Amino acid sequence: RELAESLRVKSGSTYSIGITGNAGPELDPYSKESLGEGYIAITGKSWSIAKKFHLHGSRLDIQIRSSALALDFLRREILNRNP
Repeated sequence: RELAESLRVKSGSTYSIGITGNAGPELDPYSKESLGEGYIAITGKSWSIAKKFHLHGSRLDIQIRSSALALDFLRREILNRNP
């Protein structure tokens, strides 16, 4: 959440997205995250939400799919908050 909030404030935007995790190709021996595991955080001016995800596939597949998940997560949250 801190990454997304910091990006939102620094950019002056209404919303922001932060994504972190382990997309591979190998496990990081210093990380608690398994391969394909990550987190998406989205923020607005008065709220922030984070969600954990786990994806399978190549590094590129995981990067593309996590980006798509993040954009869809933000889209759905905006629609839910502004019916």
